[in-house]
Amino acid sequence: MKKGNIVQLHWKSQKKMQTLMDENGAAGASPALAKNGKFTGYSKMYFNRNLAFSSVKQLYYTMAHEFMHVSQHAILEGVSTSINTDYYVNER
Repeated sequence: MKKGNIVQLHWKSQKKMQTLMDENGAAGASPALAKNGKFTGYSKMYFNRNLAFSSVKQLYYTMAHEFMHVSQHAILEGVSTSINTDYYVNER
């Protein structure tokens, strides 16, 4: 993944996150990305097709909420993942 590129998500990842969001009633999710035990400052963003797109208003709120998490993850660039739970994605 390079800076400025739109991340193309694999179907397997999308399906896994869709299930996780459905199980938790989440309209969206933005797991932080990590490499070699440190946060990269990047994250992926997922939208729950069953909730986030129920109305324009809901989509707007979901996007704003998830972008807030993305900005938080950017601040963590270089910080050890040991400060967080397992809710991040290790890059290869």
